[in-house]
Amino acid sequence: MKLKEKQKARKLRAKGYTIARISAMLGVAKSSVSLWVRDQKLSDYAKKRITAVSDQARLKAIQNRKMQRHKLESDIMQRLELEIHQMELYCNPFSKLACALLFWAEGGKTDRSLMFMNSDPHMIRAFLKLLRLSFELDESKFRVCLHLHSYHNKAKQTRYWAEITSIPVKQFIKPYSKKNTGKRKKEGYQGCASLRYHDYKVAMELKLLYTLFAQKYGRVV
Repeated sequence: MKLKEKQKARKLRAKGYTIARISAMLGVAKSSVSLWVRDQKLSDYAKKRITAVSDQARLKAIQNRKMQRHKLESDIMQRLELEIHQMELYCNPFSKLACALLFWAEGGKTDRSLMFMNSDPHMIRAFLKLLRLSFELDESKFRVCLHLHSYHNKAKQTRYWAEITSIPVKQFIKPYSKKNTGKRKKEGYQGCASLRYHDYKVAMELKLLYTLFAQKYGRVV
């Protein structure tokens, strides 16, 4: 047993040094230090110092993990931005398939018309862009029903979603009012937009496309 190291470890521990710090200072394993100092009595000052250092180390570890995640996210974002930029969005098969997959995930499954609902304006705008690229549409067939809370200004939200969708205000139908207790109010929440396009043929084609896609790539091998 390394008696000198053990004595030094116990003295450092009594002063409020952490096991990791003592291990680094003496050049011995943390397991050894832990064994040596496990019965060392600590003053209130030493306990506070150890707690403070441990808390600081924990916060630093959390910050490091956040930085690593941020860097990873930034690297992935740069790669994806390049991939998206290189995609030929105006290639009809691609735009129609992307539209069909969005419709598969968020669309209404009715046989009479196309329905798509989301609270994310980016999602709504992306779906409409893909839909307009994929089909020759009659813009007058669009209708929009907003799902709003009582704290929303209906006229203001209608103008907001009209700008997002490029659909005239006159084609917005009476909003659906959702109950809200008032306890939770999501900052920046613009309500939900439910898009309807009254042409069952377009809805049918998108459904058939995502069904064929699922059959080809979703079957169990």
